[in-house]
Amino acid sequence: MSWPAEWPLGLAHLAANLDRDLQRAARSAGGPAALWRCSAATLMGHLGLEARRAGEVQSARAAFDPGRTRRLLTDAGIHHLGRPEPRFPWRLAATFDPPFGLFLRGRVTAALACLNRGPVVALVGSRRATPPGRATARALAAALAERGAVVVSGLAQGIDAAAHEGALAAGGTTVSVLGCGVDVSYPRVNRLLAARIAAAGLLASEYWPGTRPAPWHFPARERLMRATMRLAGETRTP
Repeated sequence: MSWPAEWPLGLAHLAANLDRDLQRAARSAGGPAALWRCSAATLMGHLGLEARRAGEVQSARAAFDPGRTRRLLTDAGIHHLGRPEPRFPWRLAATFDPPFGLFLRGRVTAALACLNRGPVVALVGSRRATPPGRATARALAAALAERGAVVVSGLAQGIDAAAHEGALAAGGTTVSVLGCGVDVSYPRVNRLLAARIAAAGLLASEYWPGTRPAPWHFPARERLMRATMRLAGETRTP
């Protein structure tokens, strides 16, 4: 049996402990796998850490148990998919600074198959959308879903929520890309919608479960949304 590479889950754990993005450090190290394997001294340089903190991070890395961590995630209903794995969405793998891996909650196997088969359409827009704008987003998402498209959005209030609702109403597949952990309800007003998406589609995030939303998470999330738009066609609704 072939086991998943350790570095995608390990770097996600490291990023959560440091509360920072590791993409630049990975580029500096020659790739994410190299960053995970490098010595404490080298790690200190790539991350810009002082010696004591680098030692703590190195100790945490040495103690990291990917097998146990995966079991705990599975028990919580969460799947982690590393970039080297064959099912990793090719649209994301083909982008600049692709995520090291994705935490997933929902109908993982079916939704990943739909994402990799396509077509995929990202539909996003204003959080302060007008009623006609929300109605248009629902109708457009429903029409796309009825024709077999996967509707991707971000679960924000307004257009994003309407897009998910339209795809669900049509019995299609919808994927929500989050700026927090897949087990965190944000925004709270959409917690029931998130549960519906998990039951019929997929919640996805590169952030460790339990991670609260933070301002810097959303530009990082948007690069994944832009990747879907760039590779599958962009649709925006006012």
